[in-house]
Amino acid sequence: MTIDLDAIRARQERAHAEVSALCHGKRWQMMIPARPDDDSDLIIGASLRDIHALLAHIADLEADKAALVGALEGLQPHIRECNAQDPDIIGECPTGHRNECGRCYDLRIARALLDRIRP
Repeated sequence: MTIDLDAIRARQERAHAEVSALCHGKRWQMMIPARPDDDSDLIIGASLRDIHALLAHIADLEADKAALVGALEGLQPHIRECNAQDPDIIGECPTGHRNECGRCYDLRIARALLDRIRP
């Protein structure tokens, strides 16, 4: 799912401005035919509908995060095996970490990314 955060922010700002204007005396407008740029219900409703998309997006991200955590945990035996090997067999990786194969490097990078998104 792709989320257009700029569009969501614009609708939120427009809805906030509309609510503020209503609080300061603007009359609630609902025109026939509908005018999305002027009708209070359409302006506010557009922003409220974004909540559903954002919640679905968050749920998708949480599922992806859980899958990533599971995958990382599944690689722990591989890391222990790599760490137990003779350093002369594997040698040093380009990042300076001894005994790090490409799979371990990918795992280390994935862990760092996961740490950034954990609450």
